[in-house]
Formats: sequence, structure tokens, C-alpha cells
Amino acid sequence: MAGIGPAAAAPTAPADRAERNWRRAATWSVNTTAALHVVVGLDHLHHSTLLAAFFFGVALVQAGLGEGLRRRGPQGTLAAGVGGTVALVVLYVVSRLATLPLHEFNDRPEATDLLGMSVVTLELITVAALAALAAERWRARILDGVLLVGLGVWAAWATGILS
Repeated sequence: MAGIGPAAAAPTAPADRAERNWRRAATWSVNTTAALHVVVGLDHLHHSTLLAAFFFGVALVQAGLGEGLRRRGPQGTLAAGVGGTVALVVLYVVSRLATLPLHEFNDRPEATDLLGMSVVTLELITVAALAALAAERWRARILDGVLLVGLGVWAAWATGILS
């Protein structure tokens, strides 16, 4: 007898499930990274209020990206998220390879630490998840851009620019 009882749930297509899992991974990683950037901001507060404000601003933007992912924002949000996240990873790598006049220890590169490496690991997960969520034509461009940035940083290191 049709129409009696609850309707059977339509089976979830594997593509829908994969998209949902990548979205969860991206949302989780970007929100966790935002929270960790608050911790980093508090840690940098004794060096400089400007540096702390930078990290608090990063956390705010990342929280906004997390909310945009939750609400399934436009494809441009994914590309902007990848671009911003890659820029943060590059800033981290450069600050560990070169001396930057950003704080009182500007005579040497910053030391790596567990918090920084945790944030970078989560940011790389964010990049992978955001790229996976992008439409095919966007995904290829996003990943090409990430590759070019990585090659540029490597070339700068290999030629001694980042020393």
C-alpha cells in the first residue's frame, strides 16, 4: 500500500557522501586552526600587540570561512580559503627559514614548535579538503596554484634568497 508509513530514505550516493566527508574535514580543520590561532595570538601578545592582532584577525577570518563552509558558500569561497591558507603556510615556512624583522628576535629565524607544526598540519588538511570540494575546473586551477607557490618557495630557498 503506497503512501502509508514513513517514506524510505533515499540511499546516499557515494559522491554525496564523499562531498559531505570532505566538507566536514574542511570545516573541522579550519575551525580548529582558528582556535589555535587565538592561542598563538595570546602567545605573541608579549612580543607585540600588532603580531597578536594579526593572529586574532586570522582566527576571525578562519572562523568566518568555517561558517561559510557550514552554509555551503559559493565556489569562490573555496578558492579564497585555499589562497589564504597557503599564504599562512608560506608565511610560517619563510619565518622558519629566514630572519624577518617582525619581533625582538629578528637576528635569527624563528624556531619550530609543536603548536606551529600542529597549525601547519591542520592548514594542509584544510587545503586538501577545500580543493576536494571545489568543482573540477576550479580544482585543477587551485592545485596548480598551490604547486606553483610551493615551487616558488623551494626555488627561493634553493637559491639562498631565504637564508
